[in-house]
Amino acid sequence: MRSFPPLLSFLCVPFILSGTQVIAQGQGCPRFDGVDDRITVSNTALNTIGAGDFTVEAWIRGLEADQGQHARILSNRVVAGQGFIFFLHGYWGGSQYMMVSVQIDGFNYLHVNNGTYAASVLDGNCHHIACSRSGNTLTFYADGMPLGTRLIQTSNPTVASTSASLTIGRDVVDAYSFDGNITEVRIWDHARSDADILQDMNQNVPGSSPGLLSYWRLDDGGGQSVADAAAGGAGTMGHTMAIEPQDPTWTTDCCSFTTVGLPDVNGPSEPGLYPNPTEGIVFIPPTGVATRVQVMDASGRIALEHHTNGSVQSEMNLTSLAPGAYLVVLSTEHMTRSLRMLRSR
Repeated sequence: MRSFPPLLSFLCVPFILSGTQVIAQGQGCPRFDGVDDRITVSNTALNTIGAGDFTVEAWIRGLEADQGQHARILSNRVVAGQGFIFFLHGYWGGSQYMMVSVQIDGFNYLHVNNGTYAASVLDGNCHHIACSRSGNTLTFYADGMPLGTRLIQTSNPTVASTSASLTIGRDVVDAYSFDGNITEVRIWDHARSDADILQDMNQNVPGSSPGLLSYWRLDDGGGQSVADAAAGGAGTMGHTMAIEPQDPTWTTDCCSFTTVGLPDVNGPSEPGLYPNPTEGIVFIPPTGVATRVQVMDASGRIALEHHTNGSVQSEMNLTSLAPGAYLVVLSTEHMTRSLRMLRSR
């Protein structure tokens, strides 16, 4: 019988925004089969960080029903109880959903049921997930919003391992893989702030960004090589540069991102709002086109509707809404964007 490492968990108050599922405008991204597909890259970044602070990030899209017991995003383990895993933990502790998790030195850290929001990040939509370490404190994120913190329970914990390789989409110690898309995998040598994670999650960042040790955009679109935009060099689909069954397939059905430094100054911006969570007042930045904002409650009823001409920032008052989670649909003539919003007390 397989034994599992100890679980350290707690129930927190999170908030999850659902990403937008789109057809990528770039070259394409890898699709992992959930069986044995993986991408092999350098483990230098995690071995450099060791017992220091870090942030790991990735965009994912998949379905819980398609995953194994645990869905691996990245791992540098070569033996159990050593190294680091960033993954979606299987159902545990009464959870209805797979949970954003990390494992360090054999200990799993997670938020039961993804917190009181009680929602999945494997629902077929695009989701950004992240985890940072500052001292002995881990902070978890989903779609730019902090889910809460956990204290590391071991002495001198390290994300380093004896492996020279890091595996994306699979763990070499066990048989758990990821089924779906993984893109925008970033490893930083510091704990990024809440504001920085939220600001950069929807866009490519420069590979020269301070503290960015490795950055696999995974938008290479074909072939056996995957580029590291931060460290240089390249990883490989599967185990080697040869075509093999463990290679993910390339697809154009991906999540879309904006490239920093190349804005479309003439075109409309993607509609959004802030702050989120909110105590009652939100702002809709100018998009350049008329925007309709509909706020829907859990039953699908339109609780509030707001219109802006898109030329200036607009203010929307939500104080009439009871505290809780709402679906917000922002529509322009160019696009429709859905997201979840938390009305806090």
